[in-house]
Amino acid sequence: MSTTVPLTTSRAAAVKVFQSTSLRINQVQGNWDFALGNEIVDQLIAFLKKYSTALGQRRFGFELTQEDDANAPTLTVGKIVAENKQTPVLIKLGKKLGILAITPFNCDDSDASESDFSIASKNRVLAVFESASAVVFFANGFTVKVVNLRSPGSTPPRRGGRTFAVGDYQLAIREHYRRKIRHNWQETDHWEDRSKRVLRAKLGSRKTTEGIFHVSLICWLDDVLDDSIVRSTPRDVSSDETDIMIMSMGSRGAGPYLVELKWLGTNGATSYDRTRLRDGLNQLAEYLDKQPQIREATLLVYDGRVKNKFDSLACVETPEDGCRMIGECDGATLHARGSCIVLFLESTTASEA
Repeated sequence: MSTTVPLTTSRAAAVKVFQSTSLRINQVQGNWDFALGNEIVDQLIAFLKKYSTALGQRRFGFELTQEDDANAPTLTVGKIVAENKQTPVLIKLGKKLGILAITPFNCDDSDASESDFSIASKNRVLAVFESASAVVFFANGFTVKVVNLRSPGSTPPRRGGRTFAVGDYQLAIREHYRRKIRHNWQETDHWEDRSKRVLRAKLGSRKTTEGIFHVSLICWLDDVLDDSIVRSTPRDVSSDETDIMIMSMGSRGAGPYLVELKWLGTNGATSYDRTRLRDGLNQLAEYLDKQPQIREATLLVYDGRVKNKFDSLACVETPEDGCRMIGECDGATLHARGSCIVLFLESTTASEA
């Protein structure tokens, strides 16, 4: 006796099959075995997702093959970065992500464009790590799939600048830290004397230490958050705007979200220690109690103190080096709709670290 498969089940199965990256490659690259290719594609996506932070924002190109070589060296982050240090290359991979060959990638710029990879994919399959959020698959001149590395089953991020959904604003904050602050202190110019770990009290029109970080962050968020409005929301009449409000322009992402900035350390005239963090947690909770329309608020703290004081903070999570997610401090605890990110201010450049 036959059974009838529910329409919703058959539709789900069909969608799963026809969204397959490997199957789409097969449609434009006939000699590609899509069943074997599924494993290759999945392995590469898993690798790039795991090491997306370490790879940063440069484009890296890979040629995918279904060849096998047991003696091929294993793909590593260090190898990818080292081989692309001077000029872009294509790393040819076997079916177990072994490195079969490395060849120069001829393009007009030091950072190859999407069109360069599209042209180069004639009669072969290329995968391009485009940022910490996306990998693009090309086959025979076609862009066959864009995969969201943060959530492979979801809609791909918009490429070309605005790469974060509104609800991923915390990921955007951490990316700002990695690219603009952590070792690249020249970007924000927040150190008055970095050898003594003294922060600037003002910089041009930014008349407070907090304002220095605020201006850099709000410009960054405005650039990288998709379908959003990012604005300052001052609570008093001081010259520096201390809070950032993020709202979605569409139905997705909802919000609004609030980011409250603080700093720890010294700027010569003023010094803040962990009591500032405790007071910030209490302030965040009080504000959220008064503003039920805020979906989520994040206390963002830039820590200019010495490293052992940063390391001594009790945290609920350490998502990456220099970043701590804090749940409580000296009796003050997070509000249910709150979160707290503490970022350590390095006083060395990347070459000195």
